[in-house]
This record gives sequence, structure tokens and C-alpha cells, in this order.
Amino acid sequence: MRVYFRNNYPERVWVAILKYDPDECGGDLGNWRKQGWWEIDHGDEVRVFSTTNRYAAFHAIAEDGAYWSGSYGPVSITWDCFDLCLNIGGTFIDDEVGMRLINLGRWHWMRTARHTVTLTE
Repeated sequence: MRVYFRNNYPERVWVAILKYDPDECGGDLGNWRKQGWWEIDHGDEVRVFSTTNRYAAFHAIAEDGAYWSGSYGPVSITWDCFDLCLNIGGTFIDDEVGMRLINLGRWHWMRTARHTVTLTE
């Protein structure tokens, strides 16, 4: 499934995601891949990732300090762009955040299916 983010919030937002990726992040690395940041201006929509897993998660931060968080985590992140396995941390980690669950529904396995996460106030 192709996963898009649409920014209906009045400010620019940055999105970080967590997706199941045992091929790249298997075993001790946690089976999940964390990536960030996609910059999305107000009114824009961006394709962020693809997956065949039913679940993923995200954390987003707006230019004015608003944020979208959740109970999944804490997930270690850096404020610079990153592409790491879940269990990779270290001294370069800037923060730990909660992620909000994305349920991609019963068609998650279809590579041509589309799901859009819309960020609003």
C-alpha cells in the first residue's frame, strides 16, 4: 500500500514514520524502520512510504510547535534527517517521541492501494 500525508494544518509540518521492515531491520534491530523528516507545506500531499503491513505509525511537528503524537514508543529520533532501524540509538539521538498508529485496513497487502493520513488542527 502507498501511504500519503496531506497537510490541512495552516502551517508547514514535518513527518517521521515507523514502518515494519524485517528485511532491512530484522532480529536484534527491532523489525521496524524509522525515517524522517518529510517537509509538507499547507495544502500539499506527499507520498511518504509503501508497505504491505497493516500497521505503521507517525509523529509530526508543525512550524508553530503543534504536534501529532501517540502512545507507541518511545521512539528515538534525531532532528536531522534519519533512516534507522528501531533499536538503533546512540549519542546522536536528540529526542524520544510517541508515535500515532496508522491502521491501513484490510487492503494493506495491495501494492496499488492508497491510504492518506490527513493532518488537521
